[in-house]
Amino acid sequence: MAKDFKLVLSFLVTAMFFTSCYRDKSTAVEYSKTIELNDSLNTISIENKSSLPVTFSLNINGIFPLYFENISNKIDAISLQEKLSKQEAAYLFVRRNTFYNSPYSTETWQHEPLLFINSIGGGFCDDLASVLAAVWENEGDSVRIMNIDAHVIPEVFTDRKWQMLDPTCGTFYTNKKGEKLSVEEIGNNLNAMFATNADTQYFNPLYRGRTFLSVYFSKLYEAKEFFRDVTQYSFNYAQTPKQFTLPGKSSLQISYNKEFGFANILVCLETNSKGKLQLPLVPFSAKGNMSFAANNKVFHLNDTSVLLPTKSYINEIEIAQVSGKSEVNYLVNPKLKFLKTQNRIQLNSSAPLVIKATKSNKPEIQFGATETFVGLKSLDDILFFNKAKTKTSTTNIDSLKQQFLQAIKTSNRVTPKEREELIQLYNEYLSLIKSKVK
Repeated sequence: MAKDFKLVLSFLVTAMFFTSCYRDKSTAVEYSKTIELNDSLNTISIENKSSLPVTFSLNINGIFPLYFENISNKIDAISLQEKLSKQEAAYLFVRRNTFYNSPYSTETWQHEPLLFINSIGGGFCDDLASVLAAVWENEGDSVRIMNIDAHVIPEVFTDRKWQMLDPTCGTFYTNKKGEKLSVEEIGNNLNAMFATNADTQYFNPLYRGRTFLSVYFSKLYEAKEFFRDVTQYSFNYAQTPKQFTLPGKSSLQISYNKEFGFANILVCLETNSKGKLQLPLVPFSAKGNMSFAANNKVFHLNDTSVLLPTKSYINEIEIAQVSGKSEVNYLVNPKLKFLKTQNRIQLNSSAPLVIKATKSNKPEIQFGATETFVGLKSLDDILFFNKAKTKTSTTNIDSLKQQFLQAIKTSNRVTPKEREELIQLYNEYLSLIKSKVK
């Protein structure tokens, strides 16, 4: 068995060498095309009909995938439109495009900001803090990431001092002069946590005044002996390649899931599909009849499916053999709403590709799609980002409540005790927003 494994691995490594060569630049092809999606044709298909891998860049509607250039533009727009500093605008950008969730991986590779924002979307406080800190740093700011025992938060150095803005809780605290406080300053002035008058558009009302949550977090800030700088640890990741590479005889399928309102991305393989597969996203599952290698491990699927390992990022997959229809599924951040009825596709490829609208089967529900509704801090994502606090109705509130209760009832990640706490949080939040409903 060990001998067979070595032979297969040797073959795959050799195949990777021969198929990784780029084609002549003279064959480069540029595409700019509008694709209409509807109930009958709900998928953008990018097909490689050749027998060799094809590498290309991809831009959908100017907003996916997001790169630092796009993110900087969005931060500038938020700053201008909402009259905020660049640091505050970056905080809002991360808040609006991520969510609190049990992490896809507990390893630091998923802290890579572009990979997280485009593909994963949700995680624990250390994930969200690392992403915001990386966005700030890309904007030219000095940053650090602080662990206060049971919580991780980022700080940015601006206006000649450290300032904390928490993307997980949606909080920040100020002194009497209106200056944002650092983690250390909050620990020295706990009353600031209960005296904020910040606009609820930017500050999570679940933490306003002496609430269940604000009191809990004040205990963390009070225990200053547990504060430690974890910046170096949190930034321990490699950058994600920007290019897409499809193996021969395969297609990239980007589908709109109307039921859940998010996109699904998978690579469809068929008999004779072979070669390098690489997307700037996270591959999370594979199914069908095929053999492939990823991170020095060989997988053989015989009409079966497998969840891919999460210990390290799978940057590249080498497809060795496929029999019949098979596929590799990728994570897409459910907070990114980048597909429309009319979609502008811009693509620069090393060889010809076929771009068209097609029909796909019902997409798989993936990480984050339903779990957005679950977790001790995810309730505010349902209400806060649906703007239930400012413009809603009793009917809308009741509908949100039904979604929420159904989610925590069916989730295997919620214990009975956590369920009780979630309902307590819901009722506390409900009392805040119902007073605004006429």
